[in-house]
Amino acid sequence: MKASQEEAKEVRATAMVTAVRYLVVAALLAALCFEGYYIFTLRATIKKQTEDLRNISVQLQFLKSEHKTLSEELFSARKQAGEKNDGNATQR
Repeated sequence: MKASQEEAKEVRATAMVTAVRYLVVAALLAALCFEGYYIFTLRATIKKQTEDLRNISVQLQFLKSEHKTLSEELFSARKQAGEKNDGNATQR
């Protein structure tokens, strides 16, 4: 009887070790899935921010061009009107 009890204890211990190993493997797989989802989300965020940055860059170029055009028009209008440059508006 003692032999069968010891054998049962060994079987339970082995089953417990196996269960813990499976639990560890499941936890690692869950962590791997979470990491993959996190990377996927970061890529989407980076892509969106890149597009936003490109749009801002285009707007900035447009505003610089518009500023230059308006400055040139102001300079030309002042020149035609015979006004002197007061130092506030400079031609670029």
